[in-house]
Amino acid sequence: MINLEPDTETLAGNIGQSSPLGATVTDGGVNFSLYSRTATGVELLLFNDVDDSAPAQVVPIDPSSGRTYHYWHAFVPDIHPGQLYGYRVSGPWAPQRGLRFDLASILSRDANGYPIPNPPVLWDIESDPDLADTKLLAEAWDAAGLYQVGSFVGDSWREWNGRFRDDVRDLFRCEPGSARRIADRIVGSPEIYGHKGREVEQSVNFVTCHDGFTINDLVSLNDKHNGANGEGNRDGASDNRSWNCGAEGQTDDPQIERLRNRQVKNFLTVTMLSLGVPMIAMGDEVRRTQHGNINAYCQDNEISWFDWSLLEKHADVLRFVRLLTARRVLRTTEHERRRVSLVQLLAEANESWHGVKLNQPDWNEESCSLAQLRSEGLHFHLILNAYREPLEFELAHLDTGPWRRWIDTALDSPDDIVPWDSTPAIPTDTYLAESHSVVMLIAGGLAT
Repeated sequence: MINLEPDTETLAGNIGQSSPLGATVTDGGVNFSLYSRTATGVELLLFNDVDDSAPAQVVPIDPSSGRTYHYWHAFVPDIHPGQLYGYRVSGPWAPQRGLRFDLASILSRDANGYPIPNPPVLWDIESDPDLADTKLLAEAWDAAGLYQVGSFVGDSWREWNGRFRDDVRDLFRCEPGSARRIADRIVGSPEIYGHKGREVEQSVNFVTCHDGFTINDLVSLNDKHNGANGEGNRDGASDNRSWNCGAEGQTDDPQIERLRNRQVKNFLTVTMLSLGVPMIAMGDEVRRTQHGNINAYCQDNEISWFDWSLLEKHADVLRFVRLLTARRVLRTTEHERRRVSLVQLLAEANESWHGVKLNQPDWNEESCSLAQLRSEGLHFHLILNAYREPLEFELAHLDTGPWRRWIDTALDSPDDIVPWDSTPAIPTDTYLAESHSVVMLIAGGLAT
């Protein structure tokens, strides 16, 4: 992934020339960054005039290297009279590959900075038949406050679901109303996407990304710690919805550390078992830390480096992620003839919502626990208990045999997640979910 970082060089006087993407226009406060795994060139450009001589929105520039484009977007006039700033991305596009557009909602603004309903550059990308097999991923908001999650132009775009991130974080802090909101996120966010008849795969579900806290820091810190960036801890967002589990930063308290490990697994489980496309940030599978720095692009040191010793230190989390990921995509024996994956089974399932009592979900504002039963050949009983005390949940009686425990994040490894052929039976008609835990029980047609 190419990471083009800010440069302090001003563009004033560089008419018709390019500067590194993210160059700062000092008297206008313009700053952009783009993260792309396919772009070979990105430029921030300044032109005297925008007319027929300006770059077209879609122009093949190097057919010999494959399908190659310039995408041009202009913005921010009046920084200097008669001048217009814009950026251009060029690079090869190959089928089954993709491009992520950072702060993509800026492409929905006109030259005066106002949002427009049918932005030409987005429709050009959306409607180009040669890009039909290219994955397009939008960060569907921008730095000026335009937020388009669920309403981004077109049907080809997948969107970072920022509300999934916020609502999952809120649930495991027991924020008011979080139980009702998380129920929508688990089933693909139909409240956000259903009005357009979109597929659940258009929601990219995540809790952390390259910006902000790592998953380790999300459960270890209440506040950002960006002092090393030299900006008085003012850079980066302050609304991170994190909880340090009882101590700020590193601690030798085994109870706090155990709770943090549990919370990490909670976040990972909900991300992987919710309908949509899961996204896990590099290093979260071994609790990588940036020591609270949420804006570490400028740190080429221990703050941003990958510590390979974490593979051994947090081997239990790595094992947890491996088993969770493998099971998400592995087809079950019962459904092999239909070639149905676990995520497809969940999508097709008949679902019902419960609380500690069957068929009595607690949608109260203060509730931070719920259970969901999905049935489609296989039965899945998902229990979320973000409450500070253990809760005992009633289980439905099944004719297909007993419930079996697949995941319980409150248990130590290797019992926190087990292979399906090793799932222990639940001998009672209730299950005690410990505080701050996620449980997944399964029954019927178990795979080996």
